[in-house]
Amino acid sequence: MNQAKKYKITTNILVIILMVIMVGGYLIHKELKHEMDQLKSEKLAETRNWVHMQFMYTYSLDVDLANILASNSASYRKKYLADAHESASYMAHSHWFYPAPTILNHFQLNLVEPFWRQTANYLGYLLHDGGETLTKLQLQNLLKMRDYTLKTVPVMRQLKDNVMYGPHVDEVPSEEMSRLIATLTAKLDSNPTIGDKDKSFNDYQYSLYPYKPAQVLVFKNEKRVHKEELQTKVKSFMNLVWKDEKDNQVTSSGGGGHRSLGIASGSGPAMARRCFMK
Repeated sequence: MNQAKKYKITTNILVIILMVIMVGGYLIHKELKHEMDQLKSEKLAETRNWVHMQFMYTYSLDVDLANILASNSASYRKKYLADAHESASYMAHSHWFYPAPTILNHFQLNLVEPFWRQTANYLGYLLHDGGETLTKLQLQNLLKMRDYTLKTVPVMRQLKDNVMYGPHVDEVPSEEMSRLIATLTAKLDSNPTIGDKDKSFNDYQYSLYPYKPAQVLVFKNEKRVHKEELQTKVKSFMNLVWKDEKDNQVTSSGGGGHRSLGIASGSGPAMARRCFMK
């Protein structure tokens, strides 16, 4: 009887332990699933925001560039230059995250960021230091910008309208985004250099950020000794050390000599001791 009771108690304890483990595992699984769903939701929201911002500002820049290129009036051109520069400057100084999928990291780092930074710099130059009419080189650089916007806007519109906001989209559609961005990347210039051959633009940039050599303050309070004064001091010192003409020769510290340095009598250290003892 006692043995049966012990067996029953042990069985009940094991059942309770198993139930606790199962309930605990279920609760942990539920919590992890909630966290994963929340993380997916946050990534989706961030990527949607990235796509929306890229579309909105690229489209706005495209419209302003079209007006700049079509304008015959310097005042109207300056107005559109100001609008375009404002959009480009905002995007150039925005600290963007790197959204999923990974292919967007390459697109963001190697194409998007350099484009907005170079565009903002060049439009700032045209706005503040440009002439009444556009030069051939300036037109070429504006057309470079327009080439980027004309190719990028349709892809961002497709991502915004069809891919990111579909009826059953509950996480980042990585495969579809990767396909569209890879196609766009292949069409764009892999090295978008805007204004690199425009000397006036480079001079303008230098005027904004001139080279300032670093000031060395290590010997700031030390007395300056000019070359002539130093030569005189050295000659005076050497005359005191080498009073005799026969000792006025140079040897290596290891002894020996050479015809161009004079013939040394004795080893180098001995010569040095003899000179300094005089």
